[in-house]
Amino acid sequence: MTLIMGPYMSSASGYNTGASVQEASLPPYRIVANEVDLPLLTAVWVLFAHFVTTLIPLYMMWVVYQHWDYLLLNTYSPYWFYVAVAMFLCSSPFEVAQNTVDKWYLTKECGSALGVGFCDFLFWFFMILGMMALTVAAAGENIWLVVISCSAIVVYPFVYLVWGIPYPALVLCGIPATLAMYMTFGDPLIFFLIIGPSAVLMYFITAVLTTGAQFLHGFTTLSAGVGFLVSTWGMQSGIEGQAHSWTLFIIINSVLLIAGVALRPILLGLAATPHRLKA
Repeated sequence: MTLIMGPYMSSASGYNTGASVQEASLPPYRIVANEVDLPLLTAVWVLFAHFVTTLIPLYMMWVVYQHWDYLLLNTYSPYWFYVAVAMFLCSSPFEVAQNTVDKWYLTKECGSALGVGFCDFLFWFFMILGMMALTVAAAGENIWLVVISCSAIVVYPFVYLVWGIPYPALVLCGIPATLAMYMTFGDPLIFFLIIGPSAVLMYFITAVLTTGAQFLHGFTTLSAGVGFLVSTWGMQSGIEGQAHSWTLFIIINSVLLIAGVALRPILLGLAATPHRLKA
């Protein structure tokens, strides 16, 4: 927080109460604004990107509702698609909470990036549950996919709390979920379920952490959301008998790869976003 009076020590408790007195003297809008250490336009963009990404799983809910009879006949249990959507919707508020703890300014040390945090732990926890639910919904009869996917929830607390990384658990649940969805609906666009939250997300997050250009945080968030959106589109296309070809899938990924390589030097040359709040 930006101090408007010098901090003082309470002789009775020994705690620094300057921050609480200062915050109590601020109007509510200033207290809220001081939770976001970004310039106005950057903050609006990043918050908007998170809002849009939070709503994207609702598209899958609509697809399931519209094609319920088909899913009853061709999937293990369509009810589990609703469970998956609920888990994904639950995960997003914890990401927002972790970003708020970090003042929405990403650095390598913060829980929203390469560090750890309680809300970050819960964010990935619900993401893993969502992937597990997708596996059961699409191919619950495939015991191997289900067992591998469910093992992620056992592995996750260990790898996160001991090593500080969620990725081994995400691999264990993400690959079975993608394979189950593809085997059921037959559209290669479903593979964006892991391409978006892995390759594209890492492309932008590494650029943010290298340069400090915080507006890229919005693209980091949207890359995961768009990946889920495209995979759900593939699910819908497969249901409707209009699955996309592998040729289109390869073309899309080739374009993304070429654009990514071409834009990388430009992104890495961006200037760091100035802090809005004083240290």
